[in-house]
Amino acid sequence: MSNKNLEKLTSVGIIGFGNMGSSMASYLSRSGYSISAYDKLQSAGSFASKMQDVAKRDVIFVCVKPKDMGQVLAELKSELDATGDSPLIISIAAGFSIDSIEKILGEKRKIIRAMPNLGAKVGLSVTGFSPNKNVSVQDLQIIFGILGSFGTSCQTREDLMDGVTAISGSGPAYFFYLARQMEKAAEEMGFDAKTAETLCRNTLIAAGKLLENNEGSFEEIISKIKTPGGTTAAALDKFEKEGVAQGLISGIYAAQKRGAELNNR
Repeated sequence: MSNKNLEKLTSVGIIGFGNMGSSMASYLSRSGYSISAYDKLQSAGSFASKMQDVAKRDVIFVCVKPKDMGQVLAELKSELDATGDSPLIISIAAGFSIDSIEKILGEKRKIIRAMPNLGAKVGLSVTGFSPNKNVSVQDLQIIFGILGSFGTSCQTREDLMDGVTAISGSGPAYFFYLARQMEKAAEEMGFDAKTAETLCRNTLIAAGKLLENNEGSFEEIISKIKTPGGTTAAALDKFEKEGVAQGLISGIYAAQKRGAELNNR
């Protein structure tokens, strides 16, 4: 690692320039980091560079699909072996363990397994991450600074990373799924599609704002809306009887299980 300010390195490489890679690049660039990106299949815009140039960066994000990780990591290893550099390598591939990465890149590499979410597109990603044994306390300062450029982050054990994927990685889709069911109900009641979308979209936005304004825990906010014998209580009671809560929990565990299966493919 080059001798630079530990709080803000200026050299970040990104391999894979899809939704996550491009979103991270945008916010990291705004925060003052020098970005170069490589994608074999699509343009990386103004950040476009070659694999050998990306490999020379201080921190390298690997933002490709799990099925492509083996080939991409092998390419990266070839470049790193040629230069002798030792960057921080951050993988965001679901279900791809640190051990799997070490087997390709080598056990002495500094590796972070991370899972951001689509909130990165608006600078509000929730990113859980786990480092291997080669990552130092100073390296962690760098990671928190980088991840903080496009949201919030928390460090956790690697055995919980499939859980991070299931909760926050996939989590935005769960809220949109619920909103879509509300939208369908509105349409069935007789609202036109545009009105139904307006009602549900803005209700979801308002719910997020209530959390942002620290209106309390989830239960406390529910209690502010629900009154005994009222309409909200009627809906929530029905949700419980129909097994909505257990269905959501079961779905989240299914996502966690799938993450583990991806690593064992």
